Amino acid sequence: MKRFITTLGLIWVLLTTLITSGCPKSSKTALEDGFSASVRVSSYGRDATEAFTKLRQDGAISKEKFDSIIATLEKISIAGRTVHNQLESFVARYPDGNVPASEFKPLAIIFNADIYTPFIELLGIVAGLSPANQTLVAIAMAGLKTGIYTIKRLMNRHSAYLGLPKENLTYANA
Repeated sequence: MKRFITTLGLIWVLLTTLITSGCPKSSKTALEDGFSASVRVSSYGRDATEAFTKLRQDGAISKEKFDSIIATLEKISIAGRTVHNQLESFVARYPDGNVPASEFKPLAIIFNADIYTPFIELLGIVAGLSPANQTLVAIAMAGLKTGIYTIKRLMNRHSAYLGLPKENLTYANA
């Protein structure tokens, strides 16, 4: 019964994510969407930490793997606060969403190096967990992924004028 409820919850989160992320939001700029997503990244990062802590307490993952996961989540969290604060500043200063490249480029580099790349590594760790343990972290990871990918779309949208090759901000979908 517990597994059924967990699966049902996961399906609900995924459907909600698919429906809301696919709907155009003409009243919001991509910058505002990125800012909103940065708030969700923080929330789901905490949820992921709690889920992995439960796995460690249950003996489902080793101390070394747990320490690695927590260090990765902490790195994402610290960079996430930086990205969030900068996006908040951009939203206030550039209501039309047109941020000068000179201001946006450092943020894109931080996002890529300290949020997106570690997240992809974290997904690899999750893929190595047993199916039952993957289910325990699935909802938090799905929310985290949605937030990060929303910000990634914003970074990709700006990459054409950042002077960065687009492939530096685009990875295989995980």
